[in-house]
Amino acid sequence: MRFFEGYTGPIVASVALVCVIGVAVIYGMQHDSSDAMLRIQQTACIRIGYSAEAPFSYLDHGEVVGAWPNVAKCVLMRMGIRRLEWVQCEFGELLTQLDQGRFDIVAVGMYITPERQERAAFSLPAAIIREGLLVAKGNPKNLHSYRDCIRHADAVVAVLDSTVEARTLSAMGLPRDRMRFYPDAMSGIMAVKAGKTDALAMTAPTVRYLASTEPDKAVEAASPFSEQGGEVPDVARPAGYAFRHQDAELVAAFNRELAALMGTPEYLAIVRPYGFDESNMPDSAPASRTD
Repeated sequence: MRFFEGYTGPIVASVALVCVIGVAVIYGMQHDSSDAMLRIQQTACIRIGYSAEAPFSYLDHGEVVGAWPNVAKCVLMRMGIRRLEWVQCEFGELLTQLDQGRFDIVAVGMYITPERQERAAFSLPAAIIREGLLVAKGNPKNLHSYRDCIRHADAVVAVLDSTVEARTLSAMGLPRDRMRFYPDAMSGIMAVKAGKTDALAMTAPTVRYLASTEPDKAVEAASPFSEQGGEVPDVARPAGYAFRHQDAELVAAFNRELAALMGTPEYLAIVRPYGFDESNMPDSAPASRTD
């Protein structure tokens, strides 16, 4: 030991530096968002972002469920990924936190729009979705379209932050002072029930699901409903899973398994409890498949 006495400090410092570098490398491998597929393969774990928007995604007795999380669980299991880490945040923050690397995939049934495609890469469409309105029981203001909401001079509509519904209503001419913004669906429902708003604009599956599960039956789905009020054809929008642009390998692997699942009896069994059926299947995934 006497031979090394004069060198103890430098040796310890060198060893410490090597350890720090090693830890940094390992941490980088686990958290570098640009190499998500490598980290996922090494850990068999993926981080998934979601928001509380039943029936697409929500927390039920400690478990994240809904059409999108449940389909994702099936797809990821087929990919050999067993550990799923769920991260909840408000809908309007999902793409921002995805880009920041807080999670690897967004599983909320997000519409695939040109604006969102600039911010994120999307999976194949997992469903096509139309719009709807949740109104108070009896639909007091007789609202059956977005156009009705605009024409009714004192109609106030609840929307969720950063949603297509909010942008569509605004583009159609609904004044901002007749829109109320909420972070999640339950807040919007409570606003309708309390008379603070006359309708909640959300997707048709969401509206049907929420109306059927409200215990006091104080709200209902506006029926019949025409998204644009009959002046232009209603729009069926594709929705999918969002990823970071740099995670192309992960997107490709996810798409392979999603394409194999889409339209099968297994897929329909997963989504039916959440208000989806054959009419929500994209043209590329015919519900008649039996494989």
